Amino acid sequence: PLIKDAGNGHIFANWGDNRTGSTGIYLQILDASGNELLGANGEEIWYGLSGDAVNYQLLIADEKPVITWVDTRNSVIANQIYMQVLNPDGSNVLTADGESITNMTNHNQVNMDVVYGNGLVAAAWEENRGDFKQIYAQAVDLNNNYIWSADTGLLVGDVYGQQEYTKIDVSG
Repeated sequence: PLIKDAGNGHIFANWGDNRTGSTGIYLQILDASGNELLGANGEEIWYGLSGDAVNYQLLIADEKPVITWVDTRNSVIANQIYMQVLNPDGSNVLTADGESITNMTNHNQVNMDVVYGNGLVAAAWEENRGDFKQIYAQAVDLNNNYIWSADTGLLVGDVYGQQEYTKIDVSG
Protein backbone atom coordinates (compact mmCIF):
# COMPACT_ATOMS: atom_id res chain seq x y z
CA PRO A 1 0.00 0.00 0.00
CA LEU A 2 0.97 3.60 -0.59
CA ILE A 3 -0.05 6.47 1.68
CA LYS A 4 0.40 10.23 1.25
CA ASP A 5 -0.59 13.33 3.16
CA ALA A 6 -2.58 15.65 0.90
CA GLY A 7 -1.75 18.67 3.04
CA ASN A 8 -5.41 19.59 3.48
CA GLY A 9 -6.25 17.39 6.46
CA HIS A 10 -6.77 14.33 4.25
CA ILE A 11 -4.63 11.25 3.83
CA PHE A 12 -4.77 9.26 0.57
CA ALA A 13 -4.19 5.50 0.73
CA ASN A 14 -3.70 3.54 -2.48
CA TRP A 15 -3.33 -0.23 -2.89
CA GLY A 16 -3.87 -3.16 -5.20
CA ASP A 17 -5.80 -6.31 -4.40
CA ASN A 18 -7.37 -9.20 -6.27
CA ARG A 19 -10.82 -9.26 -4.65
CA THR A 20 -12.34 -9.73 -8.12
CA GLY A 21 -9.82 -12.19 -9.59
CA SER A 22 -7.28 -9.80 -11.16
CA THR A 23 -5.27 -7.15 -9.37
CA GLY A 24 -7.22 -3.91 -9.31
CA ILE A 25 -6.25 -0.52 -7.91
CA TYR A 26 -8.14 1.12 -5.05
CA LEU A 27 -8.08 4.45 -3.20
CA GLN A 28 -9.27 5.50 0.22
CA ILE A 29 -9.41 9.03 1.61
CA LEU A 30 -9.07 9.38 5.38
CA ASP A 31 -9.83 12.54 7.31
CA ALA A 32 -7.71 13.78 10.23
CA SER A 33 -9.71 11.56 12.63
CA GLY A 34 -9.18 8.43 10.53
CA ASN A 35 -12.72 8.30 9.10
CA GLU A 36 -12.99 6.56 5.71
CA LEU A 37 -14.52 9.03 3.27
CA LEU A 38 -14.99 6.62 0.35
CA GLY A 39 -16.73 3.76 2.18
CA ALA A 40 -15.28 0.74 3.93
CA ASN A 41 -13.68 -0.82 0.83
CA GLY A 42 -12.34 2.30 -0.84
CA GLU A 43 -12.98 3.35 -4.42
CA GLU A 44 -12.03 1.22 -7.39
CA ILE A 45 -9.68 3.13 -9.72
CA TRP A 46 -9.13 0.31 -12.18
CA TYR A 47 -10.08 -3.35 -12.26
CA GLY A 48 -8.17 -5.67 -14.58
CA LEU A 49 -10.69 -7.73 -16.48
CA SER A 50 -7.95 -9.24 -18.62
CA GLY A 51 -4.79 -8.49 -16.69
CA ASP A 52 -3.20 -7.18 -13.55
CA ALA A 53 -2.11 -3.71 -12.52
CA VAL A 54 1.52 -3.45 -11.43
CA ASN A 55 4.00 -0.74 -10.49
CA TYR A 56 1.27 1.56 -9.21
CA GLN A 57 2.39 4.85 -7.73
CA LEU A 58 0.62 7.61 -5.81
CA LEU A 59 1.46 11.29 -6.24
CA ILE A 60 -0.15 14.38 -4.75
CA ALA A 61 -0.79 17.22 -7.22
CA ASP A 62 -2.46 20.37 -5.92
CA GLU A 63 -4.17 18.36 -3.14
CA LYS A 64 -5.43 15.80 -5.69
CA PRO A 65 -4.35 12.17 -5.78
CA VAL A 66 -2.69 11.09 -9.02
CA ILE A 67 -2.34 7.34 -9.46
CA THR A 68 -0.17 5.83 -12.18
CA TRP A 69 0.23 2.17 -13.03
CA VAL A 70 1.10 -0.33 -15.73
CA ASP A 71 -1.52 -2.82 -16.88
CA THR A 72 -2.15 -5.39 -19.56
CA ARG A 73 -5.79 -4.60 -20.33
CA ASN A 74 -5.19 -5.01 -24.04
CA SER A 75 -2.86 -7.84 -25.02
CA VAL A 76 -2.18 -6.16 -28.38
CA ILE A 77 -0.67 -3.21 -26.54
CA ALA A 78 1.14 -5.31 -23.90
CA ASN A 79 2.20 -3.44 -20.74
CA GLN A 80 1.10 0.17 -20.98
CA ILE A 81 1.26 3.11 -18.55
CA TYR A 82 -2.00 4.64 -17.33
CA MET A 83 -2.90 7.53 -15.07
CA GLN A 84 -5.95 8.65 -13.12
CA VAL A 85 -6.33 12.05 -11.48
CA LEU A 86 -8.98 12.40 -8.81
CA ASN A 87 -10.62 15.40 -7.23
CA PRO A 88 -10.18 15.78 -3.46
CA ASP A 89 -13.58 14.09 -2.98
CA GLY A 90 -12.45 10.99 -4.92
CA SER A 91 -14.34 11.66 -8.18
CA ASN A 92 -12.46 11.06 -11.44
CA VAL A 93 -10.92 13.91 -13.42
CA LEU A 94 -10.01 11.62 -16.33
CA THR A 95 -12.21 8.98 -17.94
CA ALA A 96 -13.11 5.88 -15.94
CA ASP A 97 -10.27 3.32 -15.75
CA GLY A 98 -7.67 6.04 -16.39
CA GLU A 99 -5.95 7.18 -19.56
CA SER A 100 -2.69 6.13 -21.17
CA ILE A 101 0.16 8.62 -20.94
CA THR A 102 1.53 7.21 -24.19
CA ASN A 103 -0.30 5.49 -27.00
CA MET A 104 2.69 3.70 -28.50
CA THR A 105 1.43 0.16 -29.03
CA ASN A 106 2.89 -3.35 -29.13
CA HIS A 107 5.82 -2.60 -26.82
CA ASN A 108 6.23 -3.40 -23.14
CA GLN A 109 6.55 -0.26 -21.03
CA VAL A 110 8.28 -1.37 -17.83
CA ASN A 111 10.23 -0.09 -14.82
CA MET A 112 8.36 3.20 -14.72
CA ASP A 113 9.28 6.11 -12.46
CA VAL A 114 6.86 9.02 -12.02
CA VAL A 115 7.07 12.43 -10.32
CA TYR A 116 4.94 15.55 -10.04
CA GLY A 117 6.39 19.04 -10.25
CA ASN A 118 5.87 22.36 -11.98
CA GLY A 119 2.24 21.43 -12.70
CA LEU A 120 3.21 18.31 -14.65
CA VAL A 121 3.21 14.57 -14.14
CA ALA A 122 6.49 13.33 -15.63
CA ALA A 123 7.17 9.65 -16.30
CA ALA A 124 10.20 7.73 -17.53
CA TRP A 125 10.21 4.07 -18.50
CA GLU A 126 12.05 1.32 -20.35
CA GLU A 127 10.60 0.19 -23.65
CA ASN A 128 11.88 -2.10 -26.41
CA ARG A 129 10.88 -0.61 -29.77
CA GLY A 130 13.83 -2.09 -31.60
CA ASP A 131 16.75 -4.33 -30.74
CA PHE A 132 17.31 -3.01 -27.20
CA LYS A 133 15.44 -1.48 -24.30
CA GLN A 134 15.66 2.30 -24.40
CA ILE A 135 14.50 5.03 -22.02
CA TYR A 136 11.45 7.11 -22.93
CA ALA A 137 9.78 9.94 -21.05
CA GLN A 138 6.58 11.92 -21.21
CA ALA A 139 5.12 14.85 -19.30
CA VAL A 140 1.39 15.42 -19.13
CA ASP A 141 -0.75 17.97 -17.34
CA LEU A 142 -3.52 16.95 -14.95
CA ASN A 143 -5.93 16.62 -17.89
CA ASN A 144 -3.50 14.18 -19.61
CA ASN A 145 -2.52 16.59 -22.38
CA TYR A 146 0.85 15.54 -23.79
CA ILE A 147 3.57 18.14 -23.13
CA TRP A 148 6.99 16.78 -24.12
CA SER A 149 6.09 14.92 -27.28
CA ALA A 150 3.33 13.49 -29.34
CA ASP A 151 1.58 10.49 -27.83
CA THR A 152 4.56 8.15 -28.27
CA GLY A 153 6.83 9.57 -25.55
CA LEU A 154 10.22 11.19 -25.96
CA LEU A 155 13.32 9.05 -26.59
CA VAL A 156 15.72 10.22 -23.88
CA GLY A 157 18.95 8.77 -25.33
CA ASP A 158 19.72 7.47 -28.78
CA VAL A 159 22.57 5.14 -27.87
CA TYR A 160 22.56 1.81 -29.70
CA GLY A 161 22.57 -0.51 -26.71
CA GLN A 162 20.63 -1.61 -23.66
CA GLN A 163 19.35 1.21 -21.41
CA GLU A 164 17.80 0.39 -18.03
CA TYR A 165 16.89 1.55 -14.52
CA THR A 166 14.82 4.65 -15.12
CA LYS A 167 14.61 7.49 -12.61
CA ILE A 168 13.18 10.95 -13.18
CA ASP A 169 13.32 14.21 -11.23
CA VAL A 170 11.75 17.59 -12.02
CA SER A 171 13.07 19.50 -9.02
CA GLY A 172 15.95 21.21 -10.73
